Amino acid sequence: MQIYLVGGALRNMLLGIPEHDRDFTWFGDEAALTALLPEARRVGKCFPIFLHHGREYAPGRGPDIQADLAARDLTINAIALALHGEHAGRLHLHPLAAHDLRHGWLRPASATALLDDPLRVFRLARFAAQLPDFRLHFSALAAMKEVARKGLLDGLDAERVGAEVLKAMAAPRPGRFLEVLDLGDCLAPWLAPLDRAAVIPAGPAAYHGANSVLTHTVNVMNGVQAAGGDALAVWLALCHDLGKCVSPVLRLPRHHSHEIHGAPLARALAERLRLSTRHLKAAESASLHHMKLGGYAQLRPGTRVDLLIALHPLRLLDPMLLLAQADRAQVGLGDSYADAMHRIREDMRRVLAVQLPASLRNKGPLSGRKLRELRCLAIARAE
Repeated sequence: MQIYLVGGALRNMLLGIPEHDRDFTWFGDEAALTALLPEARRVGKCFPIFLHHGREYAPGRGPDIQADLAARDLTINAIALALHGEHAGRLHLHPLAAHDLRHGWLRPASATALLDDPLRVFRLARFAAQLPDFRLHFSALAAMKEVARKGLLDGLDAERVGAEVLKAMAAPRPGRFLEVLDLGDCLAPWLAPLDRAAVIPAGPAAYHGANSVLTHTVNVMNGVQAAGGDALAVWLALCHDLGKCVSPVLRLPRHHSHEIHGAPLARALAERLRLSTRHLKAAESASLHHMKLGGYAQLRPGTRVDLLIALHPLRLLDPMLLLAQADRAQVGLGDSYADAMHRIREDMRRVLAVQLPASLRNKGPLSGRKLRELRCLAIARAE
């Protein structure tokens, strides 16, 4: 019986990065594994995968650890530390693993690594976002293009793709996820309509320069992350300008009503990736409301109340404020938004503090109209 600690945990240890998840691979027979780990329980139906104290033990790929390493996704993940057996304590590496870790290359572990499991395209892009100092090896780019050309992304499991997208949203440079997928022609079909975004101007040159919708989206995603936004806030940034991808060509570089056109696209994206209801509604809100939030000072009290009440149930105010700030920063207005953010938070506090008098409660639509009027009055008085 041989058991190995494998993959990302070892990679992060060697790079000096905190490691969270540990994966294990074993060679031998099931009886020997369960004798060694009596509390382990089998969870795999087709393959003998076991869980032991929350950690996964998967059977090795191939007859030995070297074959297993050769069958992994990237060279930097093809590392194994023997934990049991005659070679316990020995570190096993793919022939190029040490070189690529030292020099910062993202390279497939074999010529067929991405073809064998096309989901690895998204893993590759996610690692590019998690390890922003690492460069994409030419063989990785060629393999991505081959996967796309052969249409191998179409049949992937939606939940697996969605999980990779959400992991990328939590990365230090989340926008790089889109950049790498675009380089490899792999944004479609899963992240459509962003596959068109690189050739569409973000807006008039006076505001956006020569930036495309893709470049603008990437920059806003990175800006939200740099401002302390979580994965949900970055997801909002990914979705906020999807409507620009379907703007009529003859109207470019202007994107009239892109926030309205983008809402169904954002919803469709979340549905395609099988994300949670919160992610779906957040995606729609990002498209529908980011422009209003960015121009909050020009809104009438009634529009402000409606906007704040729309954001409150999903607790989206703070991530939407980070989105609006990063979005405005791309047109040189980010610094001036700090006062607006404070004002918006104060208005939310005022709106939620309003209560209907007892005499106006339980009167159906009339109660709703009166509550909105009182909320508008509370905001107007604070001007």
